Amino acid sequence: MKIRQKQHESGYALLSLLVAMTIGLTIMASMLSKPTAQFTSQRESEEEMFFRAQNIGDGITKYYTFKGGLAPQNLPAKLEDLLTEFNVKGVPQHVIRKASLVDPMTGKEWKPIRLGDPLIGEFYRACKKATDEKMAVALAAGGAATQEVARLQQQMQFLTWAAQNSGISITNLNQGEDGEEGRSTTGSGFTLGGADSDSRPIVGVVSTFKKPLIRNYYGISTYDKALLMPGIQTPVMNMGAILPVVGGGGSAPTQPTETEPDTAPKLRGGQCPPGSTDPRCPRNFGLGGTTPPQ
Repeated sequence: MKIRQKQHESGYALLSLLVAMTIGLTIMASMLSKPTAQFTSQRESEEEMFFRAQNIGDGITKYYTFKGGLAPQNLPAKLEDLLTEFNVKGVPQHVIRKASLVDPMTGKEWKPIRLGDPLIGEFYRACKKATDEKMAVALAAGGAATQEVARLQQQMQFLTWAAQNSGISITNLNQGEDGEEGRSTTGSGFTLGGADSDSRPIVGVVSTFKKPLIRNYYGISTYDKALLMPGIQTPVMNMGAILPVVGGGGSAPTQPTETEPDTAPKLRGGQCPPGSTDPRCPRNFGLGGTTPPQ
């Protein structure tokens, strides 16, 4: 009887141990999977952020084109202006989708960046440095690679214009923020010093999310510094370089590498094939794009 009782007690002890181990492993697996889920969610939100920012950039370009050309008075004064429907030869032309006005990183409206904002100077210096490095590599390679130089120069056109019209020196990249910003006068007579900062023309948007970017966006470290504006191409994400290693003494996720800019049309679930006339698939008017209908 005593032997049988001890066998029962051992069985219960073993069962209790197995239950405890199962619960422990479940908790551990949950803890290990949480960073991966957060990373995946952030990556998806970042992809949507760049897609909507592309719509915003295209929308700003179409807006000033429909208004008569690139000039401060032809830029939107508030983001809602991009919802304006223009009538071109009796055909209604939409600028952007309403959903694009929401920053997917925060679920709130983007922070508009206006002429004269110091962030324009910061982003110009970062983007110019990265662009010059790529141009040097293309020129050194020679041959067909030199065609990349023209494209890189083209993508800087709007940013350079915004910097010049913000009083930022584009010849001296080491000039501080206290240079001549705020006193710029454009050829149209528009003076930054005479305009309220909240009514100045909008040239781009930025997220208010302060965490580090996953993608390498011209060396910018955090979302709230990553200026998104017309002409600036989004570098392709190297998916193999950002897979997180969880547990097992693995290393932290590595920074994705910046490769060739993504110049292909954005595809969202098959909604935007090349040449689509769907209003949700904006055409690229203005700099480097097609000519709008007259």
